[in-house]
Amino acid sequence: MKADVKRVNVSSATNSEKVQQLQILRLQPIREQGRKLALAYLGLWGIVCDQVGGLHQSSEKLLNDAVERGEQMEEALYAMLAEWSRCITKQQAPFHEQVGADFRRTARVASEAGQDFEAQLERQVERALAKLGIPTRERLAKLNQEIERLNAILDEKLARKEAVHA
Repeated sequence: MKADVKRVNVSSATNSEKVQQLQILRLQPIREQGRKLALAYLGLWGIVCDQVGGLHQSSEKLLNDAVERGEQMEEALYAMLAEWSRCITKQQAPFHEQVGADFRRTARVASEAGQDFEAQLERQVERALAKLGIPTRERLAKLNQEIERLNAILDEKLARKEAVHA
């Protein structure tokens, strides 16, 4: 009886290890690109969060600046009114009507400026919401109306179906 002795090919095992190492080296750039892609995705979400926080802060700053400017305008208006009052006292009747007209015009301009500011602030908020993909108040109202209309149609069809089966 002869015993078969299996010979181990050492060069084959060494080649296999080299092939594995070569495959690992070839996959390394792919792994690194995958890692970079995952980091970029995570970073984009971080940027979006930062922008939303910045939007809140900038709108808050805009509001605070507007209040401060309004206070300045109020002080200037009171100073102007005080000056007008002194002039009226001196010159009395002939200029009384003119002062009233000037005051109304100043109040109208201040009111228009306030309305312009409010409209500008609203446009900025709407643009920011649109960039974030958040629907406007008007769009939500239209969608609610459409949902109510569709619910009414469904209720009507269900009522007819129940009436037919009853």
